[in-house]
Amino acid sequence: MTSPTLRAITDRAAAYGAAWNAHDIDGILDLQAPDMVFHLHVEGFAEVRGAEALRELFGFFFAALPDYHAGLRRAHLRDSLVILEYDITATLAQPFPVGVEVGVPTGNPMRVAAVDVLHCPDGGPFTRKDTYVDGFALRRGLGL
Repeated sequence: MTSPTLRAITDRAAAYGAAWNAHDIDGILDLQAPDMVFHLHVEGFAEVRGAEALRELFGFFFAALPDYHAGLRRAHLRDSLVILEYDITATLAQPFPVGVEVGVPTGNPMRVAAVDVLHCPDGGPFTRKDTYVDGFALRRGLGL
Protein backbone atom coordinates (compact mmCIF):
# COMPACT_ATOMS: atom_id res chain seq x y z
CA MET A 1 0.00 0.00 0.00
CA THR A 2 1.35 3.43 -0.88
CA SER A 3 1.87 6.12 1.74
CA PRO A 4 -0.78 8.42 0.18
CA THR A 5 -3.33 5.58 0.37
CA LEU A 6 -2.41 4.82 3.98
CA ARG A 7 -2.71 8.53 4.83
CA ALA A 8 -6.13 8.68 3.11
CA ILE A 9 -7.38 5.66 5.07
CA THR A 10 -6.00 7.05 8.35
CA ASP A 11 -7.67 10.41 7.73
CA ARG A 12 -10.96 8.77 6.72
CA ALA A 13 -10.98 6.58 9.84
CA ALA A 14 -10.33 9.59 12.10
CA ALA A 15 -13.11 11.61 10.44
CA TYR A 16 -15.47 8.63 10.69
CA GLY A 17 -14.88 8.25 14.43
CA ALA A 18 -15.36 11.98 14.94
CA ALA A 19 -18.65 11.91 13.00
CA TRP A 20 -19.94 9.03 15.14
CA ASN A 21 -19.03 10.85 18.35
CA ALA A 22 -20.70 14.03 17.05
CA HIS A 23 -23.83 11.99 16.14
CA ASP A 24 -23.44 13.50 12.65
CA ILE A 25 -25.37 11.08 10.47
CA ASP A 26 -24.72 13.11 7.30
CA GLY A 27 -21.01 13.15 8.11
CA ILE A 28 -21.02 9.39 8.66
CA LEU A 29 -22.85 8.74 5.40
CA ASP A 30 -20.53 11.07 3.47
CA LEU A 31 -17.60 8.80 4.38
CA GLN A 32 -19.38 5.63 3.23
CA ALA A 33 -20.12 4.28 -0.22
CA PRO A 34 -23.79 4.78 -1.20
CA ASP A 35 -24.36 1.00 -1.12
CA MET A 36 -22.30 0.34 2.02
CA VAL A 37 -23.19 -2.70 4.13
CA PHE A 38 -23.31 -2.40 7.93
CA HIS A 39 -23.75 -5.35 10.25
CA LEU A 40 -24.03 -5.05 14.01
CA HIS A 41 -23.24 -8.59 15.13
CA VAL A 42 -25.86 -8.71 17.87
CA GLU A 43 -28.81 -11.09 18.01
CA GLY A 44 -31.73 -9.64 16.03
CA PHE A 45 -29.69 -7.29 13.83
CA ALA A 46 -29.29 -8.21 10.16
CA GLU A 47 -27.04 -6.63 7.55
CA VAL A 48 -28.26 -3.23 6.39
CA ARG A 49 -27.34 -1.83 2.97
CA GLY A 50 -27.60 1.62 1.46
CA ALA A 51 -27.62 5.21 2.65
CA GLU A 52 -31.32 5.59 3.47
CA ALA A 53 -31.56 2.33 5.43
CA LEU A 54 -28.35 3.24 7.28
CA ARG A 55 -29.65 6.75 8.02
CA GLU A 56 -32.71 5.20 9.67
CA LEU A 57 -30.65 2.67 11.66
CA PHE A 58 -28.06 5.21 12.83
CA GLY A 59 -30.89 7.59 13.77
CA PHE A 60 -32.36 4.84 15.94
CA PHE A 61 -28.97 4.24 17.61
CA PHE A 62 -28.50 7.91 18.48
CA ALA A 63 -32.10 8.28 19.71
CA ALA A 64 -31.76 5.18 21.88
CA LEU A 65 -28.28 6.16 23.11
CA PRO A 66 -28.27 9.99 23.06
CA ASP A 67 -24.99 10.26 24.97
CA TYR A 68 -23.22 7.64 22.80
CA HIS A 69 -19.46 8.07 22.76
CA ALA A 70 -16.76 5.78 21.37
CA GLY A 71 -13.40 6.00 23.12
CA LEU A 72 -10.75 4.64 20.77
CA ARG A 73 -8.25 2.24 22.35
CA ARG A 74 -6.35 1.03 19.29
CA ALA A 75 -6.48 1.32 15.50
CA HIS A 76 -4.93 -1.13 13.05
CA LEU A 77 -4.59 -0.49 9.32
CA ARG A 78 -3.55 -3.00 6.70
CA ASP A 79 -4.04 -2.75 2.98
CA SER A 80 -7.66 -1.60 2.63
CA LEU A 81 -8.78 -2.74 6.07
CA VAL A 82 -9.26 -0.69 9.24
CA ILE A 83 -9.78 -2.38 12.60
CA LEU A 84 -10.85 -0.13 15.47
CA GLU A 85 -10.93 -1.27 19.09
CA TYR A 86 -12.95 1.04 21.33
CA ASP A 87 -15.24 1.36 24.32
CA ILE A 88 -18.80 2.58 23.89
CA THR A 89 -20.21 4.58 26.77
CA ALA A 90 -23.90 5.43 26.69
CA THR A 91 -27.14 5.55 28.64
CA LEU A 92 -30.22 3.91 27.16
CA ALA A 93 -33.07 6.39 26.60
CA GLN A 94 -35.61 4.24 24.73
CA PRO A 95 -36.33 0.53 24.24
CA PHE A 96 -33.58 -1.38 22.44
CA PRO A 97 -34.29 -4.87 21.03
CA VAL A 98 -31.79 -7.72 21.32
CA GLY A 99 -33.28 -10.83 19.77
CA VAL A 100 -36.64 -11.54 21.41
CA GLU A 101 -35.85 -9.37 24.45
CA VAL A 102 -36.03 -5.59 24.74
CA GLY A 103 -33.79 -3.48 26.93
CA VAL A 104 -35.56 -0.63 28.71
CA PRO A 105 -34.08 2.59 30.09
CA THR A 106 -32.76 2.32 33.64
CA GLY A 107 -30.82 5.57 33.82
CA ASN A 108 -27.63 3.61 34.42
CA PRO A 109 -24.69 4.30 32.10
CA MET A 110 -23.11 1.37 30.29
CA ARG A 111 -19.64 0.63 28.96
CA VAL A 112 -19.34 -1.90 26.15
CA ALA A 113 -16.12 -2.99 24.41
CA ALA A 114 -16.44 -3.06 20.63
CA VAL A 115 -14.43 -3.78 17.49
CA ASP A 116 -15.16 -2.40 14.03
CA VAL A 117 -13.84 -4.01 10.87
CA LEU A 118 -14.08 -1.48 8.04
CA HIS A 119 -13.32 -2.04 4.37
CA CYS A 120 -11.81 1.01 2.66
CA PRO A 121 -10.67 0.06 -0.86
CA ASP A 122 -7.84 2.30 -2.09
CA GLY A 123 -8.52 4.88 0.62
CA GLY A 124 -11.97 5.65 -0.79
CA PRO A 125 -15.36 5.45 0.92
CA PHE A 126 -16.02 2.67 3.38
CA THR A 127 -17.85 -0.19 1.65
CA ARG A 128 -18.54 -2.43 4.64
CA LYS A 129 -18.58 -2.13 8.43
CA ASP A 130 -18.89 -5.09 10.78
CA THR A 131 -19.29 -4.16 14.44
CA TYR A 132 -18.69 -6.76 17.15
CA VAL A 133 -19.56 -5.92 20.76
CA ASP A 134 -19.13 -7.57 24.15
CA GLY A 135 -22.57 -9.20 24.25
CA PHE A 136 -22.54 -9.77 28.01
CA ALA A 137 -21.71 -6.12 28.74
CA LEU A 138 -24.35 -4.96 26.25
CA ARG A 139 -27.06 -7.12 27.79
CA ARG A 140 -26.08 -5.99 31.29
CA GLY A 141 -26.14 -2.35 30.15
CA LEU A 142 -29.58 -2.83 28.64
CA GLY A 143 -30.89 -4.39 31.85
CA LEU A 144 -31.34 -7.85 30.27
